[in-house]
Order: sequence, then C-alpha cells, then structure tokens
Amino acid sequence: WVLAEIYTSPDGPSILQRFMIDGGERSILKTVEIVKRHPEAFLTFNRKTGENCFNTAFTSGNTSLIAFAMTLLVNGSLEVKSCCRSTLMTGIPAHAIALLQDMVSYMPPQFIVDIICKLNFVKVPFSHPRVVPTLYLQECASPSFFDPWKPCAHLLESQNHLGKEVSRHRIDLKHEHLLNPAVLPLPGLGSYQFLKALTVECPPSVFDNDAMELVLRIMWKQHIKSFFLIDFFFFVIFFCLWILFAELSTSSSLQNQTLMHSIGGTLLVLNLLFTLKELVQSNMCREPDYFRSMWNLSDVLALVCVYTYIGMTFFSSSSTAEEILLWVAVFGTFFLTLKFLSYLRGFPFTGWLISVLRQNFHDVQGFAVVMLVILVGFTVAFRLVLEGNCNSGTQQNCSPSFTQPVVAFFATLQLSLLSVYDPIIFQGNDNKLLLLLIFFLAVTIVTVVSLNALISILGDSYSRVQEHATANQRMERAQLIVEYLSLLPKRKREDIEQRTRYFHALLKSDSHGDLLVNHEDPGMHALRALRRDIGELSERSNERTKQLVDQMRNSVDGDISSLRSEVLQALQMLSMDVKRLQRTREAAYNPAAGAIALGNRGVMTAVSAVTNYGMKGGIFAPRNETDGKAT
Repeated sequence: WVLAEIYTSPDGPSILQRFMIDGGERSILKTVEIVKRHPEAFLTFNRKTGENCFNTAFTSGNTSLIAFAMTLLVNGSLEVKSCCRSTLMTGIPAHAIALLQDMVSYMPPQFIVDIICKLNFVKVPFSHPRVVPTLYLQECASPSFFDPWKPCAHLLESQNHLGKEVSRHRIDLKHEHLLNPAVLPLPGLGSYQFLKALTVECPPSVFDNDAMELVLRIMWKQHIKSFFLIDFFFFVIFFCLWILFAELSTSSSLQNQTLMHSIGGTLLVLNLLFTLKELVQSNMCREPDYFRSMWNLSDVLALVCVYTYIGMTFFSSSSTAEEILLWVAVFGTFFLTLKFLSYLRGFPFTGWLISVLRQNFHDVQGFAVVMLVILVGFTVAFRLVLEGNCNSGTQQNCSPSFTQPVVAFFATLQLSLLSVYDPIIFQGNDNKLLLLLIFFLAVTIVTVVSLNALISILGDSYSRVQEHATANQRMERAQLIVEYLSLLPKRKREDIEQRTRYFHALLKSDSHGDLLVNHEDPGMHALRALRRDIGELSERSNERTKQLVDQMRNSVDGDISSLRSEVLQALQMLSMDVKRLQRTREAAYNPAAGAIALGNRGVMTAVSAVTNYGMKGGIFAPRNETDGKAT
C-alpha cells in the first residue's frame, strides 16, 4: 500500500516526503526502511509543488535526514537500482555540492568525512562497456557527465566488428580490457572553493578514499603541476643566489663588490615576484585563513628578511648594522630553508617525509616545555653548589662555565645530554657529595629517562603518520592545488573549474556488475564477492528474524490483552461479591433491624453448635457404601 500510494498519489507530497516532514524518530526509521527496500522511492516528488525528496531532506534541517540523503547521492545507490532514471540529469547534484560546501563550515568535521568517504563512482547514463587498449587514457575530467570517450568509441568498435559475443571472447588480455565508463556523482569536486573548505576545516582523512584521490590526481597532473615546476625552478635559482650573496657580502674586494651588486639586483627582482605571489594568494592580506598555515608565515618572514638584508648591505656600513645583518642573514636562511621544504611537498618521494617531520615537531612541543623546566632547575642547582668555588679566594677550582646564567644553562645542557663537562668542578669543592648527587640525577633524568621518552614519542608519532600516510600526503597535495588555483586569474580559474566539472574513469566490473576502482588480483575480487554474498545472507536472515520477532511480539501482545481483559472482568466480579457480602454483614449486625450482633467468639460458638447438632441428627452422616444413599 505504501509503494502504491507513493507512485499513484495525485496530490501533495509522497509518503516518503510525509515521513521526512514529520521528522520523528519512527518516521525517519520508516523512511530508511522504505528506501532500503526500494531505493527508487527516493526519486518521487510532490505532485503539487514539484519538490523532490532530496530538497525535502535538505530543507528539513534534520541532520540525520540530510546525511541520509547525501549518502544515497554520493554512494551511487540510486543509480544502481533505478536504471531508467538518473539523478545526474536533474539539478540535485549541483544543489547537493553547494549544500555540502556550506556544511563544511558549520558541521562537525567527522560528519563531512563520513559523507565524503562514501563517495563512489556510478555508471555513465546511456553508455555500455567497451574494449579499450591497455595504454589508453583511463581517467579524465570533462564539463558534462556524459561519456567523454564516446568520440573514440567508433574506432574501438570498428576494431571489434565481428559481433558483441565474438568480440568478448577475442579480447587480448595483454593489450585490451573490457571497461565501463564511470563518473563521480557530484559536480565541482575539484573547484577552488570546495577544496579550500576541505583543506581548512577537515582532517586529512577526508581525502582517504579513491574518489578524492582521482580528483586530486587529475587536477594536479592536468592543470597545476606545470605551474608548480616553474615556481620551484625559480625558487631554486633564488635560493642559490641567496647563499652566494650571503657569502660575498662578507668579502670586501672590489671584484666581489661588483658581482655582489649584480646578484643583489637579481635577488631583489625575484623577491619582488615572490612578494606579488604572496599578495595574490592572501588576497592583499585580506584572507583570514592565509596566516593559519605555517608555510605561509615562513614565506612572509623570508621575504622580509631578504628585503632587510639586501637594503642594509647596500645602504648601511656601521658596526651595529653589521651585527644586525648577521642576525638577519641567519634567520633569513632559516626561513628560506622552511620555504624550500614547503616545495618538497609536491614530490611523492619527499612529501611523506615532510608530513612526518611536521607531526614530530607538533608532538614534541609538550616534551620541549618539560625539558626546558628540568634544565632550568638543574642549572640553578649547579650554580648554587659551584658558587662557593668561584667566590673563594683561589680561582683555580672555579669553572667559568657556571659563572653566568645563560652560559650555565648551555653547560648544563652539554653535561646532561652529551656528558661533556669540565672535570675541575669536582676538585676542591666543599659540597662534593651534593655535587655528585646532582650530577647523577641530571644524567639519569635527562639522558636516560627523558631521551627515552622522546624516542617513544617520536616513534609513536611516526607510527601514526604512517598509519595515515596516504591521507596526509593527499592533504599536502590538496593544499598545493588550492594555493596555485588562488594565484590564477579568475577567468582562468573558472575555465579550469568548468573543464573539470565532472571526473570520469574507465573501470572494470565484478560478477555482480559493481564497479571496481582499485586494480586488485582476482583472489581479492572473489573474496569481496564472497563477503558481499555473506552480507546479503546475513541481511536477509536479520530481516527474517525481525519479522518473526514482530509476529511473536504481536501474538504475545494479543495474549496479554486477552488475559488483561479476563483479569479485569474477574476483578469486577470479585468487587461485586465483596460489596454484596459487605451489605449482608451490615444488615446482620444492625440491631435496629432485630439482628443479633455476634462477635468473632460468638460466631465460633454458633458454628460448633450447628455442627454438633448436625452430626447427632444425622444430617451430616456419611453415605451408605451398600446403596450409595445417605442414611
């Protein structure tokens, strides 16, 4: 009746929409149950307003309904079951990607991760499997969800013109494959705004799926990689010129001065180009998320240091300026090194290592604070014990390493970590026993305990990074894609987004007709098919068990209801008897009506007298066993 009403109701929303509008827990469970059995029911709509079930779920404000509708759309459930209708030919996907982009900002990150991780390929409408060469392009992006390889299909079909059945048996497995055109169900997955929202608000696990890997791989290879390599080439030149300029700035020869001026001018021009790049990337410093990245901060500080060093080298020659120049050169080299490391994220063989180093530095922050407190404590202890030697008249047993607080801190660091110390501190000290105790504690706590704890922390950090190495590397790749998309002119960026609106792939299918994203061995395919069959059997068994339990519950409910009615009827009859006995008792104990009032003792006497009389008079005599009659 429900399904018949869904498809034949001439007015108002369908049953599925009525359940969603109600929003109660029972209504949501009914919605899930109907769609689970008949997914095509989600394609119904309101016959009066034309609103479909997706819009009803999206506008309901119910998080569970929104997640349910979004999951149905991204995992391809509707496309598999409804062969005659496709959501790709409606405005639902465009509405869904806009809503998903807004949800990234105000929904919990794990909520978005759960939806994106279920993103799966669906078969392209009006397409059929085809035989393609092994070296043929098997992934691409296009403005439409229709088959982008269709122009080449005539050439491929002409090579296999012997008939469909014959051609299937004549596939050269070494050079040809039978593949299915597939597409991701959401448009704009590679757009600048969507990728930026994912990289800023979501953890790296949001990219830990095959669909997002395809999106990032196509965007990187076809549109971003060339810009990255050009940028990296200019920075390598810039970094080498910086090292050469820093070396030449310490020389005073006339020839070096001439070369230094030419190198400095080239550095200034390249630094200006990198400054324009950062200004465009930060939207003239108006982008609030720009400074949340450690790499962007290091870029800005490196630019400032280069400008400062070049300017003070050419226009200042005082001794104070030389000391400042030394500090600027050191910090400029440090920040440029960080910028160099940020470029290494774009290479597969170094990107994972950058992720490990970032996680290690993040995890040892608390350990560094604890170690700093411990070292400061031991520094004060050593200075207190060794102060007597330095304050005495003879300075022969005084170690200069502990005379000043800053020098004493580094001396304690060397003593506790590297076991490097001046033996003179143990000679002629009045508190030698106390000094040995402090030395023993410093070496034990810092070298043995703390360093082992540091090794454990770094090992645990490495394990966690390796566990999510793929997701972390894809996150770094996505950040680079967002960075270079922000540098492109708006018209160029919109052109790329239009050309990459839908992402396609040629995929194999298993015995059930499901698309296979990963190219695994047949044993894994068989194992997956077996797991799917077991899951289907388990689902059927659970459904049958649920039906039996419901029947038993209904039967028990009916028995309980009948028993309840019988008990209520018996209680009512008992209540009437009690009331009647109560009225009889009141009438028997009423002296005004001529009744004899008997107490409990009088009642017992009367009963005994009547019983004795009956026995004597033969009223209660036993039956005669001969004739069976009473005597």
